[in-house]
Amino acid sequence: MASGGKFSDDLRAVGSLQDGFYMAGSTDSGLSTSYDHYVWKIDNQGTTAWAQPNGTIEWDFGNDIKELSGGGFIVTGQTFD
Repeated sequence: MASGGKFSDDLRAVGSLQDGFYMAGSTDSGLSTSYDHYVWKIDNQGTTAWAQPNGTIEWDFGNDIKELSGGGFIVTGQTFD
């Protein structure tokens, strides 16, 4: 599995799942005009099951991600304007 772009990419958190793992970080690699935080789920074969960018027009950083007991995830981060 390869990920990333020609600008800054930052992986901040990784967690394991029964069927793969999840990650949170940030990228400045062409998704918008500034940093966006990003979350991914990767299956056991190394294939991206899903990837979700989030952010504003400012600099947005994903710092941590945790799986919730009822399903889903919670992501923490920060925005700089």
